[in-house]
Amino acid sequence: MTTVVFDGDILATDSKLVAHLDKKILDEVTCPHCNKLIDNVNKIVTKIFIPPKDKGYFKKQKIVAYAGVGNYTMVKKIYTLLIKGVNKLPSVIKTLHIDSEENDFTSLIITEQNAYTLDEKGKCELITQFPICIGSGSMLANYIMERFKTSPMKAIVETSLIDTQNTNSIVQYVKIVPDVDLQVKITTLDEVHELVKENLVVNLQHPQPNF
Repeated sequence: MTTVVFDGDILATDSKLVAHLDKKILDEVTCPHCNKLIDNVNKIVTKIFIPPKDKGYFKKQKIVAYAGVGNYTMVKKIYTLLIKGVNKLPSVIKTLHIDSEENDFTSLIITEQNAYTLDEKGKCELITQFPICIGSGSMLANYIMERFKTSPMKAIVETSLIDTQNTNSIVQYVKIVPDVDLQVKITTLDEVHELVKENLVVNLQHPQPNF
């Protein structure tokens, strides 16, 4: 799994592919400034995709950014179908018979007009309220966004302190700006250090989130 946060302005995800997927576990990575755990990831993968200018449409709307959680292979497959211009994708997904636990995924599709979620059952929902958080750390990330009115990047770093199995502190993010070539950025270790310096969740006394 993973954690994805979109506040209507900035799309952010972590960068973790969990170890059991390819059995290659690397050493833990700690912040050189404060020695806090940054990551125990075996592989850092791209989780935010920006379609070419002339490709990628959903519901006849130009896609500006795409991300997903769950089965990473399926997340990438859906993105490929979008780039290829497959029509009526929710219906197509139902014909693929991928509705099983190992194929679970949820895609977040951001167009020039709207944002949508799409899952392995072909269920598509229009997002009407922000922030939208999906993935294993979604409940905690949403709580942090609502409680502290913080940035998506900070919400993911805070989530990574608790959802350690699935979410890391290496944040990918992009600011959604109309008619601009979008560039996905990745937090440096210095930036992660600043984000983890004050642990909102760890220091929170009450109210505690109910999970």
